[in-house]
Amino acid sequence: MAVSIIELVSRQVVSGVVRMVYAIIYSFLLGYGIEMGSELFGTIDQESVSAQGGAAACRDAIGSNTCRTIISKWFYFLTVPLFAVAYCIYLRARPARWPTMIFVAAAGFVTTYALACYTNAPSQVLQVVPAFVVGLLGNILSKTTGKMSLDAVILGIFYMVPGSLGLKAALGFFGQNGQGEFANQGAGFAL
Repeated sequence: MAVSIIELVSRQVVSGVVRMVYAIIYSFLLGYGIEMGSELFGTIDQESVSAQGGAAACRDAIGSNTCRTIISKWFYFLTVPLFAVAYCIYLRARPARWPTMIFVAAAGFVTTYALACYTNAPSQVLQVVPAFVVGLLGNILSKTTGKMSLDAVILGIFYMVPGSLGLKAALGFFGQNGQGEFANQGAGFAL
C-alpha cells in the first residue's frame, strides 16, 4: 500500500492504482480467509467455541441452523432428482450427460443439507463446503474424462445459488432484524 501511494505521488498513476487495488483486494481476501478458518475451526472443535463464553458472534454461529421444515426428509429422494431432471430439460442438456449432472447436483445438495441439519455449521461454512464439493467433483470429472466439466457442474451451481438471491439480499439489507443476511447473501453470490 505504501509503495502504491509513493507511485501515485510521483505521478505514476497506472502502476500506483494497480498496486493500490491489488493491496485492497488482497486485504479483503486475507480477512475472508481468516474468518473462514476460524469458522471452520469452530465447526470442528465445538469445545473451543463453548469455552469462549457468551460472545455474540459465537452464539450466532452456534444457533445458525437453517433446517426448519415440515416436509419429511425422505421426500427429498424424489424431489431433488426430479428437479434435476426438469432443469436438465430446461437447459437442453444432452441426455447422456444427465446422470453425471444429477449426481453432482445431488452431492452438492446432500452436503448442504447434512451441514445445515446435522451440524451447527455457520452460514459461511454452509456456502463454502458445498461449493468445494461441487468444484472438486467437477475437477475430478475433467481430469478423468479429459473434457470440460461445466455442464456437469452447472446444475450443482444452480442448486447452491437460488434464483431469488437478489430478493433475499434486498430484504436482508432493508429488513428490520439487523442480523446481517445481506452480508451472508453477498458471500453466497461471490461463490
